[in-house]
Amino acid sequence: MAVSTGLLMFAVGANHAFGQRADADAWRHPHKAAAGKGTAIEALSTDYVRGKPITVVDLAALDGRAPVPPGMKRFPKPGETWVSPALGRMMADRPADRLAQRFPSGKAAGTLGREALIHPDELVAVIGRAPSDPAVTAQRNESEAVDATAAPERIDAYATGAVSSRAQVYQVLMIIASVLMVVPLLVFGGAAARLTVARRDQRLAALRLVGATPGQVVAITTAEAVLTAAAGALAGVALYAAAVPALTRITIAGGTWYAGDLWPGLAALAVPAAVPVLVGISAVAGLRRVVVSPLGVARRETPPHLKAVRLAAFVLLLVAFAAVSGSLGGMGKAGLVVLLAFLALAFLGINLVGPWAVALIGRIAVATARGPARLLAGRRLLDDPRSAWRTVAGVALTGFVAGFLALMNPSASALGDHPTDRLELLVPHDRSAAVSRQVQERVNGLPATVTVDRGRTDPAPRPRPRRRRGGGRHGRRTGAGRRRPGRTGPHRAGRGRSRQGRDHARRPGRRPG
Repeated sequence: MAVSTGLLMFAVGANHAFGQRADADAWRHPHKAAAGKGTAIEALSTDYVRGKPITVVDLAALDGRAPVPPGMKRFPKPGETWVSPALGRMMADRPADRLAQRFPSGKAAGTLGREALIHPDELVAVIGRAPSDPAVTAQRNESEAVDATAAPERIDAYATGAVSSRAQVYQVLMIIASVLMVVPLLVFGGAAARLTVARRDQRLAALRLVGATPGQVVAITTAEAVLTAAAGALAGVALYAAAVPALTRITIAGGTWYAGDLWPGLAALAVPAAVPVLVGISAVAGLRRVVVSPLGVARRETPPHLKAVRLAAFVLLLVAFAAVSGSLGGMGKAGLVVLLAFLALAFLGINLVGPWAVALIGRIAVATARGPARLLAGRRLLDDPRSAWRTVAGVALTGFVAGFLALMNPSASALGDHPTDRLELLVPHDRSAAVSRQVQERVNGLPATVTVDRGRTDPAPRPRPRRRRGGGRHGRRTGAGRRRPGRTGPHRAGRGRSRQGRDHARRPGRRPG
């Protein structure tokens, strides 16, 4: 019970941690204000140093009502640079011309607090700008990295919640993982509560035969189960608290964790309070035979056979999921809720049909027995299929989880084959020569080669020619009769996106800093 509670605490704590990360990431993405209500301009970009991303947030105040960014004591003045602790240490350790001089002041005016950072090792810089500065007026190309670049927008408040697609994906995956984890843990917790059910049923049946009322039997069982589960739940909370320092060192999405993010707050009290209640309900639900037929329990009579309606319910669940699964992708958050509901129902359906399948196997074993060993094994399965199922339920649920995760695992072709020793820059073709010279200057002295690739021209499909009334064909015309059969533009093979020109900086093993 303690282990199950500890793992439940981990599932709740992980969801809370990803929610905190989403809030820390949201404020960097400009949230457009209503017309005429903007009090500041915000833009987002990403720089790199030694292959590590630096999130750069440009801010310019339009009036004295500009909102103070999270993790800062005031709005940054033009020319100021506030940095995260990790970026501040890196600026101090590296030569100024390699990092610090990228920012206007060349030094840090302040340090960002915990509320502004996704994880402790994140590199973030918040730069104050004047409203006329090109950094907060010029448009930016967001085609390559939607979450890493955002054009300047007038804002009156900072965004909250899961704004970026990356934060949304991690939250969805964690919710799915929680469902895949919580339902088996509840099953295992119930199994742990029923470890001594046979001996307990014998004692309670004896009490019923000597005159104990059904209410007294229920009270005794509930008190015993709840008190035992409460002790196990408190031990599970203590186990999780002791594991938090080690969990903070796990690296996910580029960084480790804050201990406060992994502690779920009020949910830390809800989990140990809910576990004894669930165990108590499970214990009371298992008393039906003791209360109704104590003599049958004492004599160990074979319970009635399980009905095939269990299989019908499971098949109905599969048919319902097959009917709605095709439309889940277009339902947004509602589709996620439906998917999670079907996952939970699938677990319950497996546990519903499992005992029936065990009883069926027992009947087949008895019918085909040619010796005492097979006959006794079949009779034991028929005698108590639920207990026999509980011994293999863990394997069945594990197989279900493994199969589900295997279907979610992307293939190598879906991920693509992207080289790790190359840095690609997307620039307009007329600026490619100048950018190439700048890149060559920055990688001077490093084993890197700079090349310019104009890409390949792949004409778009021409419009279907139409026949004039008098015969002949014509295309689309512009200006003084010049033919324009359609737009053509260079694109990168295999990616399906338009390209105007690219600079490649290649270096064995790492990117140029």
